[in-house]
Amino acid sequence: MNLNKAILVGRVRSKPTLMGYTAVMEISTQKKWTDTQGLPQIKEVFHKLVFIGKKKDLVLAHVEVMALIQVEGEIQGDGSIFVHYFEFKNPHKEEYGTATIQTEEAGVAPTTP
Repeated sequence: MNLNKAILVGRVRSKPTLMGYTAVMEISTQKKWTDTQGLPQIKEVFHKLVFIGKKKDLVLAHVEVMALIQVEGEIQGDGSIFVHYFEFKNPHKEEYGTATIQTEEAGVAPTTP
């Protein structure tokens, strides 16, 4: 059995942009640790995400830079992640936007907690 699945939780680093029939954005994940000398270290990795259909429309309309986002998808040949499912929470607002999409046709409009 073969499996191609990626799960990422990170911060949105670039505003989602429309590229043809897809929306593309970049997120970063961080790993923090203390080295042998006791100094804090951070490794930041950037990931390209690709959205289509209703997911694309929601990302373009509601996701902001520095939003916390969780995505599930598959890794493409160029290293980008083709997103099948995502949730996000926008920062610095009294009302937080959240959205969950599990299939191409399903969609939930942003809500407030």
